[in-house]
Amino acid sequence: FAQNIKVLSLFFIDSVAKYRDYDKEDEKGEYARVFEQEYARILEKLLSGTATYSKSYRTYLEAITPFGTHKGYFSIDRKTSKMSDPKSSTDVLAYDLILKDKERLLSLNEPTRFIFTHSALREGWDNPNVFTICMLKHSDSTISRRQEVGRGLRLSVNQSGDRVDDSAIVHDVNVLHVVTNESYTDFVQGLQTELKNELSSRPRLANREYFLGKILPTEEGWVEVDSEMAGKLEHYLSFNEYTDWQHHVLEKYHDDRKNDTLIPLPIELKPYANQIFELVDTVFSFSALPEIIDDRKRRKNPLNENFHKQEFFNLWERINKKAIYRVKFNSDGLVENCRTALEDKLKVTELQIIRKTGEQSDSLTLDDLDSGTGFETKAVKTELSLESVHDAIAYDLLGAISKETQLTRRTVARILSGSSAIDQFKHSLQNTQSTQCL
Repeated sequence: FAQNIKVLSLFFIDSVAKYRDYDKEDEKGEYARVFEQEYARILEKLLSGTATYSKSYRTYLEAITPFGTHKGYFSIDRKTSKMSDPKSSTDVLAYDLILKDKERLLSLNEPTRFIFTHSALREGWDNPNVFTICMLKHSDSTISRRQEVGRGLRLSVNQSGDRVDDSAIVHDVNVLHVVTNESYTDFVQGLQTELKNELSSRPRLANREYFLGKILPTEEGWVEVDSEMAGKLEHYLSFNEYTDWQHHVLEKYHDDRKNDTLIPLPIELKPYANQIFELVDTVFSFSALPEIIDDRKRRKNPLNENFHKQEFFNLWERINKKAIYRVKFNSDGLVENCRTALEDKLKVTELQIIRKTGEQSDSLTLDDLDSGTGFETKAVKTELSLESVHDAIAYDLLGAISKETQLTRRTVARILSGSSAIDQFKHSLQNTQSTQCL
């Protein structure tokens, strides 16, 4: 918002009826109702929280209603009788806005920011400001996935209609978030492999031969890079350690370019500085690409400074002894002791939602592409919630406890059925079904 860019989110859903139910008076399906409820809840929490937002952004959000910020377009819309009568339905309005009036859709004055579709927008629909794609459907078709993800692979535009493609910020602004399940793993690896093959055709060396004969546009016309200019440019890059001895562009160049701290060009080349640096930018460099890492992969936890402290060594000397314990259980006594412990110590925590977000890093290597990895986790956030969208899903409480304690389901049932602590589970995850499974 601060950069004058309208952000759109696109939902691909599994059934039209889940968003638009023509049999209901308001035509709202399950997804539309849930969206408006969640949007209103999150908006209220955001505006009443401690986070600081600009006055203009708060005013912008307060002026948008949950009903007005989402619309849907589906192929079936064109087949309904309501489409022929714009006064009786909002279908035609959504059709015109999403399919025809893209300029208005990209305006901050238009409240629509969330679009629901089934397959109608999978191909042939180009909107540069889709920053988030959410897959509320399952598909094994590689072609369908390419078409769906492709809706967000565009360079965004601001309110002036200018592409946000400045090399210093292009990777920071144009980030596509795809919310999906693990079935996309192989698909993503395939895309990364294809990316590698496509990149291999780009020029890789910033040397005299590459620059020679290139055309630099100027206000007066154009200038062709001759042998002397090409030689000076090659020397400039090598002398300032922007390229290695093989003339590969190094990370130092991209860092200085991003931070606007590039060493000045020789006086003969300064009049063409912008054109020259744009020319260097076209040379392929792994360090200039965002790193692609699979955030689902396990990572090693590096040792921190505590490992080398004397207190840790003292602790290790006390706990590193091996021992064997043999325990004989009395089932009746165990059940009674467990009930007593539950009454005194059990506290079932409220539902926690853990959100993990990841993104492409600022660099990419051949090994990353070969292995199909390329995204890394950037943030983990834990939230408490009094409600769960999973309340209708049965939760096997006995099975979960039995697995963790190595006790039989019968013993676990005896312990819980005679304890008032079971009431605590009514306020935790899948509370209704927790007691039903007993």
